[in-house]
Amino acid sequence: MEQWLSIRLDELNTEELRFLLVVMGAVGLLYCFLGYRLFKLILGLTGFALAGAVAGVGAGWLSQGHVAIMAGAALFGGLCGAMALFFLYKTGVFCLGFLGMLVVAHNALQTRAEPWAPWAILGCAAVGGLLALFMERPVMTLATAAIGAWLIFFSATFYALGEGFAGRLTDPANERTVYYVLLAGWAAVALMGAAFQFASFRSRRSKAMARRG
Repeated sequence: MEQWLSIRLDELNTEELRFLLVVMGAVGLLYCFLGYRLFKLILGLTGFALAGAVAGVGAGWLSQGHVAIMAGAALFGGLCGAMALFFLYKTGVFCLGFLGMLVVAHNALQTRAEPWAPWAILGCAAVGGLLALFMERPVMTLATAAIGAWLIFFSATFYALGEGFAGRLTDPANERTVYYVLLAGWAAVALMGAAFQFASFRSRRSKAMARRG
């Protein structure tokens, strides 16, 4: 127990990191294909992830990367965040719309070096959050599909490349090719997830109308 409490983040082995990537990929599947159908759960997970990440990073900075302290802070912060978004429904909807458009804008503009690019990404994200308040179902469907597809591809790419993934992804020889392959793959999975969610809505609506008839 004492040994575990002293583990630092940079001392995690490959298998432990891969386990975290598998969990991330599983969460991505949930977002991508069942996002709006399990919307209350997704709201809770989003609040948990956002607040937990902030608390964990802050604790890691203060504790110089001690895993136990980071995990405890992330768990406490995550639970607070989950409860906040679960009960503050409209805030949660805005956050999900913001994050969904942030993922889309980042993937589309990440290669732009102009000074306006970060502001354009944030502006698009803000528009996505506002649109979600007025067109909840379609925007939430697209947002959860985009977020889930990004989690799936992020975890799958790092899992497949293993150690030294950063160097392989940023190698000037194939950086542009890798970018377009990942962008196309992410877009394809996001569209599949959105189509699956919209199809499930129509199926449920048809069944409900059949029962009434």
